[in-house]
Amino acid sequence: MAINRADVRVDLIPDFIQDKDRLLADLSHILALTPEDVQRIRTDLEGGQGFQPVPVAEHLDAEHYNAIKVRELDLPGVSVLEGFSRFYPAGGEGLSWAGIMAAPKSWSRESWIFSHLAVMRDSCTRPSSVSR
Repeated sequence: MAINRADVRVDLIPDFIQDKDRLLADLSHILALTPEDVQRIRTDLEGGQGFQPVPVAEHLDAEHYNAIKVRELDLPGVSVLEGFSRFYPAGGEGLSWAGIMAAPKSWSRESWIFSHLAVMRDSCTRPSSVSR
């Protein structure tokens, strides 16, 4: 119903940026950022503090990922985050099923653990239908 797929995000860390104008020009060229994206990043950097990341781009394709990864050491302040995101090939149908199976957000961590322990206990105490 759902699969994990590689996902890449590029952030800027304001405290590590040495030349903001050159960095934004380089990123604009490498990632094909629109003027609106560059202006948004500038605005976010002006309001950003210290090590608080400023998002630049998400869901990079392989070409843009490789281009930024090769130049990462020459771009002080750029942070490339590699991870996984959930992908539902069936679209909304898979999301609906996953939502039904997920624990409600109103549950506390303790009640969630307790309910799962109870299920595990019950499954261990039931007679097995498999003969040994």
